[in-house]
Amino acid sequence: MRQYSDKRERCRLGLRLDAIAQLREQGRTAQPDPVQAATLAELAGVDAFVCHLRVDRRHIQDRDVRLLRKVSGVDLILQVAPTAEMLSVAMEIKPDLLLFVPEVEGERALEGRAAELDLDLLGVYCRKAVEAGLHTGALIPARVEQVRAARKLGLEVVELHTGRLLEVDGEERRAEFRQIEECLRLCEKIELDAALGHDLGLGEVRELLTIGAREFWLGHSLVARALFLGLERACRDVVDLLRAH
Repeated sequence: MRQYSDKRERCRLGLRLDAIAQLREQGRTAQPDPVQAATLAELAGVDAFVCHLRVDRRHIQDRDVRLLRKVSGVDLILQVAPTAEMLSVAMEIKPDLLLFVPEVEGERALEGRAAELDLDLLGVYCRKAVEAGLHTGALIPARVEQVRAARKLGLEVVELHTGRLLEVDGEERRAEFRQIEECLRLCEKIELDAALGHDLGLGEVRELLTIGAREFWLGHSLVARALFLGLERACRDVVDLLRAH
């Protein structure tokens, strides 16, 4: 099987479809349809779709990821909690990348925090996923010790949680930016692919490109911009920015 890292010749954009699914579920209707949105985004040059299939199915539904697997021509990145049920679903769907994420019952979203890796628990599910032929990754805080822990587990990809970058300013923000830069440098050194995500806007993407970031998974901020510009234009603006690097 082709390594996920073989696809990083250029900067890449992953669209988080959770932000669209959340609108659908809040309206208790069939619209907006994340799969229909994916079709438009793919035309704009998006490289991957990121879907968080939660245990409680509050946003993305099984139907969404199954349809995406059938109709999309770009990568499907499936985020799930490390549980037997969710691993079973992932093994059936066979995403291009399976990314383990922490879930807390009753939380609004993953924005703003990322739990440190539970090495024992994650190790069990990573081994089973790899045995099933899946590429694996995890959402981690942007801290070098967590990057090292991810490499120790044999993960191929980490998503560095950048939520704190948007919560602080001044010296705290500069310190957080340095932490992200250190993580990116370490990932490059130990050959661990890194994606950045969680509510980043175009301004933050421009900043992070200057320190070597090459893959961004954007959701809420991009969809919010699409309300005014249209989804295809909003995606294309980011794609053009990334292709210029």
